[in-house]
Amino acid sequence: MRLLDDEKQIGVWDQRMSELAARTFAPDIKLVELFQALNLAPQRAVDLGCGPGRHLVWLAERGWQVTGLDWSSRALDDARRALDSRGLSGELIKGDIRTPPDLGAPFQLAVATRVFHHGLLSDYKLAIKSLRRLLSAGGHAIISLPSASMIPLNYPVDWVEERTLVPTEGDEAGIPHHFFTEEEVREYSQEFSSVKLHKVREQYEEQTAQGPQLVKREWLWVVLGV
Repeated sequence: MRLLDDEKQIGVWDQRMSELAARTFAPDIKLVELFQALNLAPQRAVDLGCGPGRHLVWLAERGWQVTGLDWSSRALDDARRALDSRGLSGELIKGDIRTPPDLGAPFQLAVATRVFHHGLLSDYKLAIKSLRRLLSAGGHAIISLPSASMIPLNYPVDWVEERTLVPTEGDEAGIPHHFFTEEEVREYSQEFSSVKLHKVREQYEEQTAQGPQLVKREWLWVVLGV
């Protein structure tokens, strides 16, 4: 299995959106915890790789003016329905997290959960620089990244660079996944004034070519301050 090009990766995500929206629409528990600890007054927030909109809805319900960015048209359609069905407003923009279009920055909050690792390390470097440019002075970002300590060893994959694999089977076949060390996160966060890491171990069901499998992962949740 070779690495899919961008257009084919977008096609995979378009196909997966209904499944992801149906699986859960609740906000991520760790995101809620970290957000509440920041004790921020509602202002402007952006969700990078917003998917079907679960965090957009959660923030909008709390008074935030929200913007969602995703390169999947299907994701943006689902997010619009989610907001509209609850009588909430928000701006939804199609684009790439590595090189986002004009989003009307600056934002006081950015979130990017389970998205920045879908690429090569060079993609992450672009995405984290773009994230920094979107934030205002005093702004914060909350992102989640899979830890290198929990790289899956029992799945059929191709390795394309150090700690970056491409599944050859399953729902995300052809899509790169980079696994991060703490040192790597800090190295590429030097443009931020503060970097706080939190380790979270999770167990969940993952769909593979052999059917659903119960897997364990460690995630690095990172709170970045400007």
